[in-house]
Parts: sequence; C-alpha cells; structure tokens
Amino acid sequence: MKFNKINKIKDYNKKIIKAKIINAQGSVPRAVGDFMLITENEIYGSIGGGQLEFMVINKAQEILKKNTKKNVTINIPLGPGIGQCCGG
Repeated sequence: MKFNKINKIKDYNKKIIKAKIINAQGSVPRAVGDFMLITENEIYGSIGGGQLEFMVINKAQEILKKNTKKNVTINIPLGPGIGQCCGG
C-alpha cells in the first residue's frame, strides 16, 4: 500500500477503519498483520479479496455510517460456508 494514499486520507480528515488480519490458520490468502484501510467511499490495500473482503468492507461501512468508535473482531473461516476457499 502506498503511503501517499494514507496521507491523502489523513489530510482530508476522513473517517477510516483499519481491517487487520490478527489470526490465521491453514491455507490463507494473506498473512497475519496484513491490513486494509476502509473509508466510506474508498478502499486501500487488501486482506485477501473475495467474499472474506466483501464481508469485512460491509461491516466497516456499517460502523462508519453509525459513526461509532469501537474495536470489532470478526471470525470468518474460509470455506464453502462463505463461498470462498483458499487452495494456497
């Protein structure tokens, strides 16, 4: 992720959510510590794409719309249950 994009968000004082992988087991698309930044209209970076990322973006935008400040942990096992498997 380019830091000039991060600075752009800071310069315009936008509300932002950092979605970070804090735990991973087995075959996964991204590593622990990888993150993405989500604003109401923009997304920077990736935590793995597909349905996983779609679910996280939706949750982040829901939090942004409610204008709440809180830490949220989401457990999303990759597999047929969410329609995303990783063959790593």
